[in-house]
Amino acid sequence: MLGYGAIQIKGRQVTMLAMGVIDLRKCGDGYLKLGRIYERVRGIIEEYLPDELAIESPFCGKNVQSMLKLGRAQGVAIAAAISRDVPIHEYAPLKIKQAITGNGGASKEQVAGMLQRLLNIPQESMLPYMDATDALGAAYCHYIETSRPDLGGGKCTSWKDFARQHASRVSGQTRTTVLPAALLKKQIREPPSTNIENTIDMKKFLPIILLLCFLPLKMSAQDVYNYLLDATTNTVNNPTSTYTQVRIAQFKRTALVYLKRKAFETMPEVTEQFLNKQAYYMSEYVALFFDELLKGKKDDDNKRKAKIYLFMDVSKVNPLFDDPDTDITDAYIIEGNELTPFSLNTDWQKAYGAVKVELEKQK
Repeated sequence: MLGYGAIQIKGRQVTMLAMGVIDLRKCGDGYLKLGRIYERVRGIIEEYLPDELAIESPFCGKNVQSMLKLGRAQGVAIAAAISRDVPIHEYAPLKIKQAITGNGGASKEQVAGMLQRLLNIPQESMLPYMDATDALGAAYCHYIETSRPDLGGGKCTSWKDFARQHASRVSGQTRTTVLPAALLKKQIREPPSTNIENTIDMKKFLPIILLLCFLPLKMSAQDVYNYLLDATTNTVNNPTSTYTQVRIAQFKRTALVYLKRKAFETMPEVTEQFLNKQAYYMSEYVALFFDELLKGKKDDDNKRKAKIYLFMDVSKVNPLFDDPDTDITDAYIIEGNELTPFSLNTDWQKAYGAVKVELEKQK
């Protein structure tokens, strides 16, 4: 099967136009399958007239024959797009999962569930085939990647520059992304079963955590968003990263992705200063959290729990957006086994100031 999906982007609104699968199970001949893929992809392109096509880059598996078949199928789909002058963009499976869920090791089911929430897809429209939602995920990943202005001194030096360079995205014009994809599920590491109170073994984790939390001394607030996005992505992708490092990096990256997405969806204007300031205080909040736990490493369990719940509660009572979807925003709290039990929907600057005041009162 080959999944496909189409999304429409109008300003900051993203809607699903279609998703489905090209079922090739009844085609016995391999070359007939390739011909069928070419015809169906051309038909999808002619129906939805996409501006761009996003496709998942091939995953290098051990089965050479399977990879050869996958490469041929993707090549035919790409050829169909080229024949209609549709620009093509490739994304690695890890990149797609990170962009949508903040976790490069997310399962197909987790990606599908997040897409259903992000795109407001009715349950009756969800398909039993994960290939379809995987393909839709590649489209949404492309939207996320192309919707973020370069905050690190690249081509866009301000929101006005970004608006000029991407007029269709901010003027209300419509852009459509269509994508075929054939995807393979990857193994993921399962976290240990635990809870908020006992998940933080200070002696074991703090030396690693402190390295992750503190920004370089010369880092200014203007550099923070892109620095953190790159640093957390590198940590998650690095095979030498410890499980603890990956968990903290995943939270930070998820918080950054959520911040950017909700800002573009709900705010009339998103500035570099806003994103950078929130990213800066998010990192400071996490750093302060572990710094306080380190200072109180000799505290009894009740005091340690009180500090954990203080930071958790302060993040919850200082929301940044009007977002009723607490299943998403409070996911790191609901799970009960995270090192960073904070709400994604947090005004990090306010929360940082508020928790400092509360800590001062406790002295």
